[in-house]
Amino acid sequence: MNEYFTQAELEVMLELSGGPAHTLFRVGSPPDDYAVTAAFASLYRRGLLVRTERAFAPSDRAAYFREMCAAPLAVAIHARDRAALCYADGETLWVCEHVRAARVRLSRVPYGSLEAWLFETELLEPPILTAEDARELSLLRDERTAPGAVRLRMEKRRNGGDTLGVYELLDGEAFPCLRSVEGGAETTEPYTREALRTLLARCFGKDGQS
Repeated sequence: MNEYFTQAELEVMLELSGGPAHTLFRVGSPPDDYAVTAAFASLYRRGLLVRTERAFAPSDRAAYFREMCAAPLAVAIHARDRAALCYADGETLWVCEHVRAARVRLSRVPYGSLEAWLFETELLEPPILTAEDARELSLLRDERTAPGAVRLRMEKRRNGGDTLGVYELLDGEAFPCLRSVEGGAETTEPYTREALRTLLARCFGKDGQS
């Protein structure tokens, strides 16, 4: 599934579906009155809004917005000049990603495809090392994986609430590393396949921590 929206259209749908303010993903100022009016007209033409006695409401075709708003977690992803926001409900990720011409692409990504999606969209480069490689190269406490510049940052929040954790992929002198900050505790480890899968599970709530 891929749907495309303007920023104003996306915010209108989230608000009418009972969701929190869409500030994690907003670029620039809030939409002006003209943009909001145009958004209502466009969404109605597309069948995503229907008229009620006094106002507009999401149609049955737009039921997935209610699922997004009910998701317990929202994860903001930033990688260089790219940005995405994922609503995570334990089984499905609803991904909002800025694309060309000031549009937002909304996609449905099953949890089992999360890692592949990050690689395919080039938000992440696949790790070269395995945990065994890291042990053999003695990288667990090695200056070659000392934290450097941030390649990717993921911020896990309660949907519409406070921050629960920050997870980053960082450059190292020879090998990249992963850094996790949760509840005031910080850990850093080599960027391996196993470490990435553990980090994604923690970030997107699959380990029961939400």
